[in-house]
Amino acid sequence: MITNELRIGNWVNSELFGDYKIIGISNFSENNALFWKSYNYYHKACSIDSLKGIHLTEEWMVKAGARKIHEVLDIFELDRFELYPFYTHGFWKVVDKENKTYITKVSYVHELQNMYFVLNGEE
Repeated sequence: MITNELRIGNWVNSELFGDYKIIGISNFSENNALFWKSYNYYHKACSIDSLKGIHLTEEWMVKAGARKIHEVLDIFELDRFELYPFYTHGFWKVVDKENKTYITKVSYVHELQNMYFVLNGEE
């Protein structure tokens, strides 16, 4: 994972104590180590190399506030966006709900968080 792909507040997987745990980025240090928060652990520094993206699933869509608008095709709506799954390719296509313009594709939770923040100016 690359540091410039992450923002404070992003959720990622980190290999901690031999197992992957979901963590939230809470701060960056000058040497690109980062600090994280979790419900089970105190803030600690960890290496960027220990991080992996969380694959964006239907469960994570719901956690992000999206709602399913088409049961058969698994299409989700999140604010002014519609997300179409391309399961065989491992990503979701994001389009503008109003004019159906393609915006981007996302594969990971932190990518959805960043896209939403850039286009809406809020978390």
